[in-house]
Amino acid sequence: GSKLEDSSSSFSVVNCASIRDVVANAEPLPSSKSDQEHGSILRRLLNLNNEKQDTTGLIRRFEPSGGKLFVMDKDRAMSKAWLGANSLLGGRAVRCLHQVTGEEYPPMRAIWYEVNDALYEPILGYASPSYGSSLDAADARRQEVKGVLDFIHEGITGGEAVVVHCRLGTNRSAVVAAAYLMIYHRVTCQEALSLMEARGPSSMVVRQPAFTEQLLRLEREILLRSREVAVGHWRDLYQEWTDPALGLDQQEGEDGGDGGGIGLPAASDFMQRKFASQQHITQAVADAAGVPSAVEARTAAEKGARG
Repeated sequence: GSKLEDSSSSFSVVNCASIRDVVANAEPLPSSKSDQEHGSILRRLLNLNNEKQDTTGLIRRFEPSGGKLFVMDKDRAMSKAWLGANSLLGGRAVRCLHQVTGEEYPPMRAIWYEVNDALYEPILGYASPSYGSSLDAADARRQEVKGVLDFIHEGITGGEAVVVHCRLGTNRSAVVAAAYLMIYHRVTCQEALSLMEARGPSSMVVRQPAFTEQLLRLEREILLRSREVAVGHWRDLYQEWTDPALGLDQQEGEDGGDGGGIGLPAASDFMQRKFASQQHITQAVADAAGVPSAVEARTAAEKGARG
């Protein structure tokens, strides 16, 4: 399991010039019951710094169905009182974290997507050996995430409220929600992330480069297929979204290259800048949060295969 999932509220971060630098490296679990409703202390400081108003996490309402997409943290997703007060108990939930024995969530129609908040996690099914994710691991995730996205879409088109959450509502749930908006509703990645930063639980989302790379490659695949079809479902993507290696050899934002034999269009300037801006913190994130580096992840995988 991911060490980020089980990280404690105590940590050591060095060379951080601002609160943004601290949050970029580590964000602890709420330290008391009073913090649980509003998120961690660091997030509260960041939001105060940004003058961000607290919201219910409603990212978008869809017409004509009336379906609603929410992104939130684990604490709110576990609060029957809060969910009931916001008329969400009759809806659906996508739980982007690992099940923990003894934890009880309010009764909702729910699906689990047990992904790790880790550099080696191919959350959207794109293999990335540089971060330690193999083709086999990515292919397995791709099969899972297709079902997750369809589950969300069924709820939205049926007029239901759909809650997508992870531990903090900033990485795993944000990636899944962004992918849904991009594929099914032709929302750009920049627009999707901006919506979540404005309306979700934190003003900073998708703060680790491996997840940003997953979204960048999805954006490029959508751009590729949009030349021929109006993308509105994962089945509209290249070979019905079955190639976890697509774009693997094209990480410089250029057309051509191998990429499974398909020349992908360049990603948006926004995504290229976001991905580039996170490169220098890749190891800092791993060191601060205890996430294995790509080399360590590959070494562990090799040892497991031999064992």
